[in-house]
Amino acid sequence: PLLWISILNAEGTVVAHTVPKHYGQDWSSRTTVRQSLKTAEPVIRELNSSDGPVLQIAIPIVSGLRWGTAMTEISMLEIEAQIEARRQHVLQQSLVLGGGITALLTVLMGILVIAPLTRFSKTAQRISTGDLTARVRLDHPVSELEQMSESFNEMAQQIQGQTQVLEQQVC
Repeated sequence: PLLWISILNAEGTVVAHTVPKHYGQDWSSRTTVRQSLKTAEPVIRELNSSDGPVLQIAIPIVSGLRWGTAMTEISMLEIEAQIEARRQHVLQQSLVLGGGITALLTVLMGILVIAPLTRFSKTAQRISTGDLTARVRLDHPVSELEQMSESFNEMAQQIQGQTQVLEQQVC
């Protein structure tokens, strides 16, 4: 991603460059160089070149006096591709994690809620077909379902008792 590195003197002339043909060129008219010569802070510019987007960075070289400027140009194509690949990776991991959590919650809902409600339904069906001895057997960590089970069994007990009283009165 690093395209080149250059060192400019205090006037903006190239005194060192990774591409030798630029040595000795006057870059003082370039926008990034002009901006960097006016400040003691780094200058960072995003540019569009023929090879795609680039980041141009100019950093003043100061040791008491302004000695010059270090410049570099970095291709954003590879960096953006790496960012996109990492984004895709994070998205995939999030989907897998989300799917796992959903599956776990589904299993827990089945164990903690659906299975006990199915037992209630089956017991109610047995009672409706005349089996007044049917009871819900439920040892459950959810106290509301346990209370519901107790209430249901008390109701079944009362129905069974009232049915026995009615049967005795009829006989």
